[in-house]
Amino acid sequence: MAADETHLSPQCLDNLNQDFQHLHEMKSFLMEELTSYQKGTLGLGKLGRTYDSRKGLIRNLADGRKIRTLLLHGHEYTYNTLMLSPNNSPAVKDTQLWFVGFFGEQRKDTHEEIPMMVWNMSRDLDEECHEFPSMLAVCFAETCEGNWYNLVLMLGEKTLGHWHSSRLHRFAVRDLAPRYYSQVRIHVGQLPQGITESTFHLSRSIYLDYTAYQKDKEDSIARSVKHWNKDGGFADKMASTKFFTFAN
Repeated sequence: MAADETHLSPQCLDNLNQDFQHLHEMKSFLMEELTSYQKGTLGLGKLGRTYDSRKGLIRNLADGRKIRTLLLHGHEYTYNTLMLSPNNSPAVKDTQLWFVGFFGEQRKDTHEEIPMMVWNMSRDLDEECHEFPSMLAVCFAETCEGNWYNLVLMLGEKTLGHWHSSRLHRFAVRDLAPRYYSQVRIHVGQLPQGITESTFHLSRSIYLDYTAYQKDKEDSIARSVKHWNKDGGFADKMASTKFFTFAN
């Protein structure tokens, strides 16, 4: 993997690589869950309950980190949509599989009531995701540093726009995020061959730095949007349909 180092700092490049290692980790875990379901070896019976698409499953990764997978339409539909599409790819161009990867670094000086507010907002956003039929999966996992990251899978880029325009999402971005995070990184792109593809095709990355704003509310939130092209450099805004690939 190569990137244009004249545009990104070494730390930012390190974060980018680490972020996609985590996204590959999440995608592999989700594929294993779907495959286990299809084989009848997922073991829901051992958990003492049937699958609840509003709660998902919470388990541990091999190193003890928590991971939660929320399949909004249940296992059968999600398996058939993500794993059994013709050539492992959605047949209609407008319903190609899109991903959003979210990474947030928690503030060191967060007020004690804020984490509970974020937890409640996350629960409400999960509930709201059921209102979007093209939203397929919302997954969460801890990083080794104790922060959390998300992988969201959806059919069609229009779903992303509908999601971003929701009242709850706008409140989370505008009011909660600056109070809970010091920095946020959001990566958006496609998996053209479906979830079984080994490569993420990254279209754009959004970087938010709240540190200056948190010190002085008169200051602005630092926001940068990077549009990638297939050679690992940056594309102009009109070329945002090109992609930068991250192979496993």
